[in-house]
This record gives sequence, structure tokens and C-alpha cells, in this order.
Amino acid sequence: MTRRISDAGLALVKKDEGLRLAAYQDVASVWTIGYGHTPARPGQKITEADAEDLLRHDIARFERAVDAVTQDVPTTEEQFSAMVSLAFNIGVGAFKGSSVLKKHRAKDYPGAAAAFLLWDKGHVDGQLAVIPGLLRRRNEERRMYLGDAAPRPQAAPAPATPAARNIFTHILQSVSEFFGRRPAQAAAKPAPAPAVTKPAAPHVRGTARPAQESPADTDNSAEALNAAELQRLGGVS
Repeated sequence: MTRRISDAGLALVKKDEGLRLAAYQDVASVWTIGYGHTPARPGQKITEADAEDLLRHDIARFERAVDAVTQDVPTTEEQFSAMVSLAFNIGVGAFKGSSVLKKHRAKDYPGAAAAFLLWDKGHVDGQLAVIPGLLRRRNEERRMYLGDAAPRPQAAPAPATPAARNIFTHILQSVSEFFGRRPAQAAAKPAPAPAVTKPAAPHVRGTARPAQESPADTDNSAEALNAAELQRLGGVS
């Protein structure tokens, strides 16, 4: 059975694709509607529920594509959902040749997460440039891939055991009895003990560690979107 993108992954796609309930022409003059669904009819209008149905239908092809190339590799729900979002944005062919998939299949999960950021460029006026909308989306997908899409709740402190409560009660009773027996006139304070100078701690020689190098990739320039794919991301109008 083909895996499905998670609710968090679908929400990420919705946010980054944007919702249009009336048909419009993108920069390539393709009639589009909903969450980037094509083709649409001129003058077509839909509801938000219709748009979600179209998105789930459209994204199913990318779920199958990602599942087919990752089902023999340990893959978490977050990793799968992040890769489906990437494939939906750049296309199945580009995803299959991407460093993200290559490193994931090699079980180099940190390297695969870093490789998402290679897909942050598009062609603007014939020049390859970083698109803010793409960079934002790649960082969101990277965080999801690493399992950091949402803050994890902190565990509540463990309640005190009966033994710990008994010890605490005994200490309180002892302190109360001590102060209850003190005379009314304060006793003279003893002279402070002379200060003792401790010998300096011996110096421990450490081992210098080189800074970790970022993963090298040779397909950075190739991993870019064309201008027709940028409008949905809000990077280029």
C-alpha cells in the first residue's frame, strides 16, 4: 500500500502553493486553479473543499513516485512527507535525479536534509538566482525531514515518591525543633576560619577539532526551477 503524505506535510504544500478559487493564467499562460491545479477552464470557480480534493488527487502521483524509490530504505513519515512536497514542486524526474534522494538512499540523512537547500534557485530574466519563496519552502521541508516541523512537548516532572515526601517532612520537623529551642539572646558568632588557598587545577591539554565541512554537491547549478514554476511560490510575479 502506497504511503500518504502526513497532515503536516499537506498543510506545508497548501501554504506554499497558495489557494486561488477562481481560474487564472500563470506566467506560462496555463490556466490554473486551487492549489496549483492544471488545467483549469477560463471562468471556472471552485470551493475550498473542491480545491483540497483536487490537491489530494494531484499529489497522489507524487506519493506513489516517492514511495517507489524509498520503500526499500528506512524512511520516517516526516522524511517521506518532506520529499513528497519537494517532488510536487520540482517534478518527479528532477526528484529522482536529486541529491536529496541519492543521499537518502545512501542513509546519509543529514546530507539529504542539507541537499534540500540546493533547490532554492530559479531563472529570472534568463539568470539563475536564489528565490526567497523557494528558499523558505526548502528550509521548511528540511526541518520536516529532520523531524523538527513542530516543537516537541516537554515531559512533565515526575511526582515525588512517598519516600521522598517522608524525608522532606522529617527535615522540616528537625529545622522547626532547632529554631524552637534557640535562646532569646543571640549567641556570639564564632570568628571566621582563616581562608585556605587551594592549589590551582592542573592544566588539561585538549584536542583541537576541525570545523565540520558542509556536504559537497555537484548538481547545485542544475537544481533550479524555471520561471513558470515560480509564480505559485510568490517568489516572482
